[in-house]
Amino acid sequence: MDLAGIGAISAAAVALVGIPAAIAVGRMQLKAGLRTAEATWHAALVQADASYRAAMDTVRATASANQDQWRRGVRRDAFVRFLTISSELQHVELPEDPEVTEEEIRNAEKALRQIVDQAETAYHIVCLESANLQDTATRLLHAIRHYARGYWRLAATERAINTLSAIEEENRIHFDEVHAALGALATAGNAIDEVGHYRDVERAHNRARAVLCRVPGLSERHQRVILSANRHGLPNNRAQRRELQESRQAFLAAAQADLNAPAAGHFPGSYSLASPDDGQLTSTPSRHQPQSGVPSRDGAG
Repeated sequence: MDLAGIGAISAAAVALVGIPAAIAVGRMQLKAGLRTAEATWHAALVQADASYRAAMDTVRATASANQDQWRRGVRRDAFVRFLTISSELQHVELPEDPEVTEEEIRNAEKALRQIVDQAETAYHIVCLESANLQDTATRLLHAIRHYARGYWRLAATERAINTLSAIEEENRIHFDEVHAALGALATAGNAIDEVGHYRDVERAHNRARAVLCRVPGLSERHQRVILSANRHGLPNNRAQRRELQESRQAFLAAAQADLNAPAAGHFPGSYSLASPDDGQLTSTPSRHQPQSGVPSRDGAG
């Protein structure tokens, strides 16, 4: 074989050896590229996940802050409404003039009952929005009811007394027997725990009723009101007004503390939907008994 053949064979051998080497180098480069791409992809994925979590945290924080602000506004409106109703109660005027019509009396008493009903509704809303205020809200609701009942009884008594006084002036007479009988009833009503107390009260009540029945133009309703006022006494209007004001101040302080508390602590608690007391404008007899036979609103304190 000549030199040309030997050179050709050598070149072919070198070429055969170089092909696998090139393939091996190419595979190594491919794997390195794939590893680099995978690392880049993982880094991008981690970055995207971090960005997503940060965005979600921002959204949650914003939504939570907005919800807390909204709930705080709802609570504030409920507190303001309850306080406003308790203030409106003292602006209701029940007629005491004996010349007023039955319709005027009914309208005034209806307005008083509506305020008490509104207070009931506001009370439940307050307790739903912030169970922490249930105790102070209950105290204020009791004060509203007691004041309304007491004022209702006082106004009815004033109308009855004014009617009796008008009859006296019109007939130019003085009902000495009436005042004496009512004074005896008031005295018997104050004699608690004495021997024969209930018998004495019943006798004095029957005596006063018999005397009142003879007063011309005095209706049975006015008779019942006057008898009840002298037998059971009148509500202490001044004490009830003071209790209403103190209860309102206590609720206001509790409401301010509730609104200023950390938002995380404000979640509706549980409370009983049963009213803490009945809402009728009927009053439990009071022992604030006037000294004279005919009670007066001023005398009730």
